[in-house]
Amino acid sequence: MKADIERLRVGQAPAPVSAQQKPTQNAEKGAPPAPPVPLPPSGAGVSIPEEPTGGGMGKKILVGLVVLVIVGLLAVLVSSFLGGEPEATPTPAASPAPTTSATLRPSVRDLTSYFGQRSATLGVNSIPSAAGSGLEAYRAFLNERTATQGTAVSVALSGAQSAGQILEHISSSFWVGEGGETRTSVTAFGDDYAFLVFGQSEIFDQTGRLVDGENPQTKPAAVLVLEATDATAVRQAMESWESGNFSPDAAYVLDYDTSAATVSTFSDATYRQIPVRYRNFPYADRSVDWAIVPASNGVNYLVITGSRQSMFFAIDQLLK
Repeated sequence: MKADIERLRVGQAPAPVSAQQKPTQNAEKGAPPAPPVPLPPSGAGVSIPEEPTGGGMGKKILVGLVVLVIVGLLAVLVSSFLGGEPEATPTPAASPAPTTSATLRPSVRDLTSYFGQRSATLGVNSIPSAAGSGLEAYRAFLNERTATQGTAVSVALSGAQSAGQILEHISSSFWVGEGGETRTSVTAFGDDYAFLVFGQSEIFDQTGRLVDGENPQTKPAAVLVLEATDATAVRQAMESWESGNFSPDAAYVLDYDTSAATVSTFSDATYRQIPVRYRNFPYADRSVDWAIVPASNGVNYLVITGSRQSMFFAIDQLLK
């Protein structure tokens, strides 16, 4: 200090003090001097430390949490759409199942639903089983009730308690087998039947040409529809009757001439997948056709007609 004062008095600057020799407050108090702080090299800028890797990990954790939250929300939404545990609901009181048409007995729908109500009455004994005076009266009855083309009039048959009795009247040979034993009893038939007078429009002339001029004709064709409770037994009986007296027996009922036949046996045909047996006298407008038709009400019916067109009509009606 004194040296400095002397130097000031003679106009000189005091001697510089080095950083290592500069006293500190701690030194004045008797504390050991602090270690010197190294200075950055000359010309070097101040460096900023890089962000520690812990900051990146924190962002990843945050993103992971957000993803978990979104997945949780989606799971809740999907569960709500698919439905979780069904809620408990009170059990309703038991009630009988509704009855549908499929459970009804087939006999509920009888032949009147296919061919209409019977509008006239004909005694079974009035159906001719042989030539005679009754044949002309019978044909007159049919002509008086000739229906319009393609339709039929339903007739009640008095004196018949079952469909089987109608055939029994036409030919007793239908029920008798070889040696006189009964081949098929009337129990093969039910009670339901229909006797129809069909308006025949398919008519052939003597040369086999179809008559379809400007004034088409209409003639009656008889149709028998008989409930068959045992279709197998009825079919067997019909096949046996074919080889016997079927054609002569049915000729009076169906109004054809047996001598006009061009073939001596029955032939096979199919209409709407229904097998039909037929024999023409000589053409399809005067014939004997028969078939067993499974009707839409679940009942089998034996159908015997006097023409091809009337057989097609009967099958069409029964399949409705």
